Amino acid sequence: TPPPFGHARKTHFSFDPSYVNLNHGSYGSLPSPVLDAIKPIAALAEANPDKFHRTEYIPMLLELRRRLANLMSEKEGDVSVDQVVCVPNASHGINTVLRNFIWEEGVACLIFRVTFIVTMKSKTSFCSEGFEGSS
Repeated sequence: TPPPFGHARKTHFSFDPSYVNLNHGSYGSLPSPVLDAIKPIAALAEANPDKFHRTEYIPMLLELRRRLANLMSEKEGDVSVDQVVCVPNASHGINTVLRNFIWEEGVACLIFRVTFIVTMKSKTSFCSEGFEGSS
């Protein structure tokens, strides 16, 4: 079972005990178990970067996508590997989604004022009206 939200989750991160993280979204701190799991992969990549990126990375990525599709299928119904995409960060993901919409005249594109600036800039580059109500 997952740990409860709030202070109980702090033990799952490698933060300095005197540090209070108020902006987790900006830098995406990894939970300690995730950090431990990626260390062998990072070591593999660093041991022979050319081999890793040319022959080992893509099969590993495909296996990850398969596993994620299976996990999502359990919750959402049939999800194919082709519907699962891994992106380096949320801004990249939002930009990719926005670039793949067919934008037509008269389509409204709404965004909250508290939206991360990169996402807001992506939106304004796709919607000719820009950000309504920006100040």
